[in-house]
Amino acid sequence: MKTTRHSRFRRRQEGAITIIVVLMLLVLLMVAAFGMSRDALRELKITSSSRQGAEVFNEADTGINWSVFWMYTPNQALGSASAGSQALATQMNYLTSNPDQLGKSVNIAATSDMITTPSSSKTAQFNVDLTQMGRLPASGISQNVNAALVSPLVWSVRSNASVTYAGAATYQHSREAWITTPVSHSAN
Repeated sequence: MKTTRHSRFRRRQEGAITIIVVLMLLVLLMVAAFGMSRDALRELKITSSSRQGAEVFNEADTGINWSVFWMYTPNQALGSASAGSQALATQMNYLTSNPDQLGKSVNIAATSDMITTPSSSKTAQFNVDLTQMGRLPASGISQNVNAALVSPLVWSVRSNASVTYAGAATYQHSREAWITTPVSHSAN
């Protein structure tokens, strides 16, 4: 009789050990799943931040491209010239006609054509700092030619962009480019 009791007790014990092992495995799986979800959330935040950084970088590039387009004199005469492009042309004329302003920066503040609101959740804009750097040195010209007629003006254009997300952070980025404007041959 003793052996029958002992084997029943042993079978009950084996069932309890199985339950304990299964519970331990479940706890281990839960810890692993929690760790993986934390990593996934961190990766999601990094991806979101990278995307927002790329958007403000692209907005700063837009400011440079906008400036290059409107600095070209034939484009300034277009009927679609906006307040921002007119301000850019005015500042270019001011800097060109005042030699004492050489190397000094002027800011063209953001106007409606420099602000984009692609959605209600964000607003992107840029403003431009413009500096006349002088003329490229003329070389290989005859003695009777005025160097100002053949040497292009060099401009430093800095685009300062910001993208503001509703209820979140504002990202800022600046890009700078040196641009030469075509030489006007109307004085020849």
